[in-house]
This record gives sequence, C-alpha cells and structure tokens, in this order.
Amino acid sequence: MLGLETLLPCALIAASPQDGPVATVYYDQFRNAIREAHSLARQHLHATAQTQKRCFDARVKPVSFHADQLVWLFWPWPLRQKQRKLVNLWTGPWKILRFLSPITVVVQHVNTNKKQTVHVDRLMPCRSETLSEAPNVPEGPIEHQTSSGSATDLDVPSTPLPSVTLAGRTVKTPARYL
Repeated sequence: MLGLETLLPCALIAASPQDGPVATVYYDQFRNAIREAHSLARQHLHATAQTQKRCFDARVKPVSFHADQLVWLFWPWPLRQKQRKLVNLWTGPWKILRFLSPITVVVQHVNTNKKQTVHVDRLMPCRSETLSEAPNVPEGPIEHQTSSGSATDLDVPSTPLPSVTLAGRTVKTPARYL
C-alpha cells in the first residue's frame, strides 16, 4: 500500500529482521509524485483562500466599538423553537465593559447585569435613546379607529415610527433603533 511495506500488529510485537531499506525506482517515483501532488494542492488551496478572503472583505463594513458603548447582541438560540419566523434574534441593549482582545469583548446587559464574553461580529451599535428592551409600546391593547369609525383592539402603536427618505422612497426605522 502506497509503495511501502505495511506494519502489522505482529511486526510491532516481534521485530522484523533487518534486511535494510529496499530502494526501488518505483518507490522513489511514487514518493516524489505524492509530494508534488501535495504541494500543488496546497498552492491551489492557498489561492482559493485568498480569493474567498478578498470577496468577503469587499462586503465587510468596519464598525469600531469603545468601552461603555451600548450595543445589541445577536442571540440565535431561539431558532430551535417551532415558531421562529417572528423571533427577535437581537437582545439588549448591552454595555461594553472591556476588550479582552481586538475581537473579543466583555458585555453586560443593562437591565439584568448579566455578563457575556462575545466576538465583535455578534454586536451591532445601539442607537436608542431609551434603555428598555422593547420599543416604546404601551402595555395592553391599543384602541385604534378603523375606516368605519369603530374601535378595534390592535397591538399597533398609535404614534408612527420615524422614517427616512432615501433615493425617493420612504424607509421606516426599526423599532429597536428608537
């Protein structure tokens, strides 16, 4: 196998007679061919890795964080639930306590004071003025007038969310950024 004598368990127990290495032309050619194939595969893997890094880095938006900054933490654990379409995957706000390295930080939840050590890729800056987890939605159902004039119970806030006009279209700001 592979141009070499294989070692069997019996050869490990009792030493085989020392006949000396057998140098054959086939063995030398086979070993050189394997080494060349391995070297060529490593070169191609390196080139592919560089291409993937270049494509990934082209879409990365640099975000810098500092201590005592409020951030949202990506928390994908509720994805195991049955109803996961409307699950909010961002928790917070969290406060950055300190940096352990350029890419790992210790964050503390503002409300519960729970601490986590996380990677900076799981963080997003919090641009909220309030420190509540949920947006400013009053407790309980809200009375809302329909076009017919009757009141219905809806969980829709009566105040509209602020919106921004970009390139001729109106974009509503998500409630978690308020």
